[in-house]
Amino acid sequence: MPFPSWDDLVRRMLGYLKNLSDFSGREQELEEFFDQQDALDCAELFAHSGGAANFGHFMREQFGVPYPITPSHVALAELPISEMFTTNYDELIEASFQGNDLVVSVTPQQFVARLSNRPKRHLIKLHGTVSEPETIVLTRSQYAASRKARVEMFDHLRGRLRETPFVFVGYSLTDPNFTIIHDEARLAMGSNMPPSYLVQGRANLVRESYLRSLNVNVISLGTWNLLPSFLRSINPNLPLPVEPAQR
Repeated sequence: MPFPSWDDLVRRMLGYLKNLSDFSGREQELEEFFDQQDALDCAELFAHSGGAANFGHFMREQFGVPYPITPSHVALAELPISEMFTTNYDELIEASFQGNDLVVSVTPQQFVARLSNRPKRHLIKLHGTVSEPETIVLTRSQYAASRKARVEMFDHLRGRLRETPFVFVGYSLTDPNFTIIHDEARLAMGSNMPPSYLVQGRANLVRESYLRSLNVNVISLGTWNLLPSFLRSINPNLPLPVEPAQR
């Protein structure tokens, strides 16, 4: 089973709650709530109704299942990037490095302790990880609390956005915490904002126009099957592919 999208995750939460005795006979009201409320509110209701233990079990079911390392993850691990940020809960990026000196920061305490050592390869998990459900940021309350608890991590991201080009892969730029930070950096830096690039599969001209208004360049691959080739093509340590000779 593939990792769920936001929409998939919310639908699975709804299905889970429908089976709880607390909502027996109130299924229609529950569906209306999930139709009308924001995803963060749906996650809030889910966590509150199911309890912490069930919340952790549910998240492990969604993101902790064994899943093969994809060619895209292999190509990502080969890139000479010193720092990566992710809001993903799964641990495929970690697995793709296969122990090759990747330092992972999940909690604010880990981040502060490890940043001073200037790790060669550093993965910063802004919203926690599935193997430690207590670190996950998903509900409205968790998002609000994270802005204070994870201030050092977000401040570091804010600084990087103002000084370093970014490539966003498999990321929609709609996360509430990230959009606030990105907007602040964009408005503060103006034309001095370093370039950023968002890689997407299928082209969407409306979305591309919107992202360009935010000074985000869009790279459309046509299909996600070409992502490994794209990542290898931007790897300066690999030779450029040779076009076949034409007769």
